[in-house]
Amino acid sequence: MVDDAHSFSTRAPASFSAAYDAVLAAWPVPVEPVDVRTDFGTTRVNVCGPADAPPLVLLPGGGTTSTVWYANVAELAATHRVYAPDILGDVGHSPADGPRPVKKLADLMDWLDTLLSHFGIGAADMCGYSYGARIALGYALHARDRVRRLALIDPNNCFAGMKPGYLLHALPLLTRPTAARARAHIAWEAGGPPLDAAWREVSALGAARMPRAKVVMARRPPADRLRELTVPTLVLLARHSKVHDIERVRAGAEDLLPDVECAVIDEASHHGFRWRTRRKSTVGWGRSSRPGLRVLRSDHGGLVCPGTAGETVPGHTLSPRIPQRRTGEYLPWGGFFRRHEGGIMGASWAGLLIAMVGVAGTLGAALLTQNRADRTKRMELQAATEQRREERGHAEELLRAEQARQCQRESLERRRTCYITLNTASRQYLTAMTNYLYALQRNEDVDTSLKNLEAGRLAYRDSYAESQMVVPDAVLRASSTAKRRLNAAYGKVRKYGAAPATYAEELAALEGELHEEVWPSLGALRHSMRADLGVGE
Repeated sequence: MVDDAHSFSTRAPASFSAAYDAVLAAWPVPVEPVDVRTDFGTTRVNVCGPADAPPLVLLPGGGTTSTVWYANVAELAATHRVYAPDILGDVGHSPADGPRPVKKLADLMDWLDTLLSHFGIGAADMCGYSYGARIALGYALHARDRVRRLALIDPNNCFAGMKPGYLLHALPLLTRPTAARARAHIAWEAGGPPLDAAWREVSALGAARMPRAKVVMARRPPADRLRELTVPTLVLLARHSKVHDIERVRAGAEDLLPDVECAVIDEASHHGFRWRTRRKSTVGWGRSSRPGLRVLRSDHGGLVCPGTAGETVPGHTLSPRIPQRRTGEYLPWGGFFRRHEGGIMGASWAGLLIAMVGVAGTLGAALLTQNRADRTKRMELQAATEQRREERGHAEELLRAEQARQCQRESLERRRTCYITLNTASRQYLTAMTNYLYALQRNEDVDTSLKNLEAGRLAYRDSYAESQMVVPDAVLRASSTAKRRLNAAYGKVRKYGAAPATYAEELAALEGELHEEVWPSLGALRHSMRADLGVGE
C-alpha cells in the first residue's frame, strides 16, 4: 500500500531537520520531496530532473541520508529523472513505522518494489554507495528485469568482508553514538582532506539524535547467484578505504560478475569522497562496449553517475585484470617462481621442495593467525578500556549533577523553614504590639500585654538573626525594611505606655500607623519569601 503524504511529519529533532534541510536547499536543481507510505513505513524520496527522462535510483550509505548526492545531482538530473530515497529505518526522514517490521533483506527488496511501482518505474538505472550498494546489488539479484545498469560505490559486504580493525574502531560509535564520536570516526577514516561541513553535520547529528530501526545486516550474496547476474555493473573503489581490502573486493567482483568493470580512485577513502566536480571523463560500463558511467573528477575522489562509454578515466587507476596462468609465463605473483619443464630440477627434489613449502606455509599460517588474534585482542582491550573510562567519566558527571541538585534541594528546604519561622515571629510580634496598644487605651491587662509583647519581640529578634545567614539579598532587603518599622513602632509604644493619659492622641495616631505602614511591610516581606520559593500569588 502506498500513499503520497507531503504533510507527513517524522518528528525528527529540530537541529537535525535544520541541517538536513540546509543541505537539501543547496541542491543546484529544483527538488520535490515526496513522502511515500508503504507497509513498512513512510519513505522520503527527493525527486528531481526531467519527468520524461530515464529513471535513476540513488541509494545512500548507512547514516548518510539522501542529501549525500548534493554535489552531483545537477549532472545526474540533466539526463535522468533522479529518485533519491532515505533508507527505510535509517537516519533521515524514512521512519520504519509501518505495520510490517523490516527484519531482513527481503523486506528491503519489497520496499524498493513498492517505491518503483509507486512512481510507475518499470526498469531503472541504480546506483548505491556503501550500505546502499549492498541493497542495490541485492535488488539487482531480486528483480533483474527492473535494473538496467548497476553502479556500486565502495560496496560493503558484497564481494569481501569488512576489516576487523574498522569494526573495532567503530565499536564506541555503535554502542553509544554521539555527534562528537560520529565526527571523529568519519575524520579518522577519511584522513587528512577536510569534508563538507554542512553534510558532515547532517551525518553527525543523525547518528546521535535520530531514532533508528535495527539495521538489516545482509550476508554476502552466494557466488552462484552472482555468476548469473548479467546486469552491466561498475564497481568504483576508494584507494584508501579503511572499511575493507579493495583488492579483495575487486578480485571478488571480477571473479564472480560476468559483466563488470572495476575502477579505483587514488586519493579517496570510504567516507572521504569529496564530491566536487572538477572535470569529467568516462569509463566503460562492463567489459563490452555498452553505454557506461561518467566519473566526476574531484579534489579527493569522485562519484559515478550515468553517462556515455568508451574512454579511459584520466587521473584514475583501472584495476588490473588477474593474469591467466599459461605454460612458460610468470605466475600472477610477480615472477618469484617460473614454470620449468624438466632438466633443471628432478622429481625427488621437486617433491621435497613442495613438502617444505607446505610445512612452512602451515606453520606460517598458524603464526600469522595467532599474531592477528593477539593484535585483535589488544585492540578490543584498548577499546573496552576507553569505553570504561568514558562511562566512568559520564557516571562522575551524573554524580556531580545529582549532588548539585541535592544541595539545591537542601538549601531550598532551609530557606523554607527559616521563612516560616520569620513570618510567624514577625506577625506575632506585631499582633502583641497592637494588643498592648489597645490595653493602654482601655487601661486593662496592661502588664500581661506588655509581657506578651516582650516575648514576641525576643522571638522575632532570634528568627531575624537566623535569617540573615540564609536568605538571599532580595528577601533580606524586605526583611530589613519590616524590622526597621517594627522597631520604630515598638519604641513609640513603649514611650507612650509610660504615660498613656499624657499621650492619648499619640496612641490613637500610632494605631493608624501600625495598619498603614507596618502591616504592609510584613506583606511585602511575605511576597518576597514566596517568590524565592517559587510559590505564585
